[in-house]
Formats: sequence, structure tokens, C-alpha cells
Amino acid sequence: MKLLKLLVSDDPGVIPLGGMINPEPVLLFASGPSGSGKSTLIQKAKECRRNLGVSRSTTTRLPRIKKTGSAQPEMEVSGVDYDFVDDHTFERMEAMGEFVECQPVHGRYYGTPWKSIKEQWDKGLSIIGDIDVQGVRKLMRLDHEKIEERLATVFISAPSVARMQTQMLARDRNFPFEEQLKRIETAKEEIPYAHLFDHVIVNDVFEDSLNEFVEYVDVLTAPMMFQQRRERFLKLRERRQAALDFLQHQFDWNVVPHWATQSPSAGYA
Repeated sequence: MKLLKLLVSDDPGVIPLGGMINPEPVLLFASGPSGSGKSTLIQKAKECRRNLGVSRSTTTRLPRIKKTGSAQPEMEVSGVDYDFVDDHTFERMEAMGEFVECQPVHGRYYGTPWKSIKEQWDKGLSIIGDIDVQGVRKLMRLDHEKIEERLATVFISAPSVARMQTQMLARDRNFPFEEQLKRIETAKEEIPYAHLFDHVIVNDVFEDSLNEFVEYVDVLTAPMMFQQRRERFLKLRERRQAALDFLQHQFDWNVVPHWATQSPSAGYA
């Protein structure tokens, strides 16, 4: 991402000398294992900031009960939460190049439509979305100038396997145990990729995680003086490293994976 490159640069020739910077709308994707709480963080962040739009994904899975905290169950709605389509429609959209990226996730397909991104950018809104780890990998490899300049990524993880299971059951009390195990194994495979993301949050105390997430959104999108933005960014950079250290210790990964092509903004640590 162009702005993140400026924030980490020590080259005086590229650092703005002063003045207010009003960044272009960005494409911010949060990713992480099932049970990390990323969908709730995205929704709450959007409620906190008016300059955020949501990239609505297209999926072949069935609608679920939303985790709203209300005593009355509320189902996801097509055209609001997701665009729910059948396999044939999804395949047709993919063949016509309507997706920025699309990936199979737990036996169903998800895609990010170009149309959804353009609609939000045309309104001057930054896009905040939920995407799986492999989807982020695909976006990082896209040879597309607008994506390269505006893409930022956040990895969100629960602090433990037990918390992941708790979150899964909170969403669906009848969540099959075999499916829980499958998703936990997927989580253990995904978490070592966290170091390739622009920011990392361990979602332990929700309010703290939300504040950190919104702070990262502000650093990327809010009008402010460059020096102020950089100071706030460097504090977040320290939090990112602390989160990575925690995850590596908690989940005990020994091999740090690499993708063939990293994000233009990834790896600033």
C-alpha cells in the first residue's frame, strides 16, 4: 500500500514535509481463522466510522443466524450481509471475470466482486471486508495498480483454540464437533501466515481489539498531519510485533511460511 510505504520510509525525498493528508479510499481486508471474531469487529468498526463501506461478498453457502446479541434470532439477508447464489451462478460470475478474487472455504465458494468495490470507492468510502487467508494471498498477487496502491490487510486471531471453539458454539450451538476439529486444524495452518499481514490483532478483550482495529482504520483513512499519522502508526507497529510474538508462542509454529509474492505493503516489521 502506497501510504504504508511512506509511513515506514526513512528517505527524506519521499516523506511529505508537512500539511494535512487526506488519503484515497482504501481496501482493507480482515482475515483469520474461524472463531476469531473478525466479522463482529468489522461490523462494530463500521458503526464507529462513517467513512467505511463494506465489501459484500458473494457466496454459495446458506444464510446463517447472525450473532447480534439480541434474544430474537436474526438470519443473514441476501443483498445485505452477502449475495447468496447457487453454484451455477457463481461459476458463471467467475467465468465472466466479475470477482477480484474467489476461493473455496470449508466446502463453499466465496468471491469479492469488482462491482462492490467500485460502488464504495465512487462514494468516497474506504472498504472494509472479511476474507479468508488464501483470498488475501490471491489479492496480494494481483497485478493491478489500484489494488497495489490501496490494499491493506489485518490478521485477527482468537488467543487460544478453546476461545475459537467457544466462538463457534456461540454462533451455532449445534455446530458439529467434526467440523469444529476441521476448522481448528485449518486455523493452525493459517496462523503462521500472520507475519505477512500489515497488522495483527489478538482478539482477547473485545473492546481493546475494537479500539485497536479502529485506530488502524484511522491511520489509513482519516485526514491528519503526516507526522501525527506516523507516530500513531509506529505505536501500532509495536503492537503488531507483540501480537506475532504471542501467536508464535501460543500456537508454537517453527516454520515461518512465505508466499511467492507478498503484499506491496506487507512485511514492514
